[in-house]
Amino acid sequence: MNTNYKKTIFVLINTLVMGAILTFTLTVKNLQSQTLESPTESITPSRSLINFNPPPGVPDTNIGGGKRGTFCNQDTDIPFIALFPANKEYHFTSLERPNFYVYLPETTTIEGNFFLDNYETGEEIYYGTIPITNSNGIMNIEFPENAPPLEENIIYKWGFGLICDNNTENMDFVEGLIKKVDFVIEENGQISLELAQNYAENSIWYDALDVLIQLYQIQPNNEEIFLNLQTLLRQGSINDEVLTIND
Repeated sequence: MNTNYKKTIFVLINTLVMGAILTFTLTVKNLQSQTLESPTESITPSRSLINFNPPPGVPDTNIGGGKRGTFCNQDTDIPFIALFPANKEYHFTSLERPNFYVYLPETTTIEGNFFLDNYETGEEIYYGTIPITNSNGIMNIEFPENAPPLEENIIYKWGFGLICDNNTENMDFVEGLIKKVDFVIEENGQISLELAQNYAENSIWYDALDVLIQLYQIQPNNEEIFLNLQTLLRQGSINDEVLTIND
């Protein structure tokens, strides 16, 4: 066989083999690229997410976010708000001394006024000053020890006002309505996701939120707690970007 012809055949075979190897290599790389670019699956919590049932028989309201006035410091993405759903006129607690939560943007204000009134009679139940040590996060307003405990089946109006520029006449308020109901859960002295879910399913907003925020403060890196708190806030039409907890 002609030598030149043999060389031509060898080059042709070598080209076909190298082409096949190159094609296989590119195919593998493409598959690897598709795998790396595929979206990561979301983590599914081991327990079902919380489900808040709006309180039955409570009138709807057109008041949005429980907010009145303008924030002392205007330059903020999320306004000063009370953390409760604005779709109902009032929401429930099972506690005589519940905690109230507000979102406080960054501010130089150093104190605020908390008040509690009988909504139906207008009687003042409590009025006092609360210091503000941190801002730009969720603030817990503890029920004052020197205020009388909530009684069942009375609608109370509560509010928290920021004192702007050390002027008590220049204040920014958030306010809402709360009603104590007869509801008892055996909790064995411990808070848990199950307890929060039980409160939420039975329309007890204030207590469900309180339990989840306490759990989140204790375990800020627990994704399951975060997802449940985020879900509850969204069900209350509350911006979940407020999830920065003040110490």
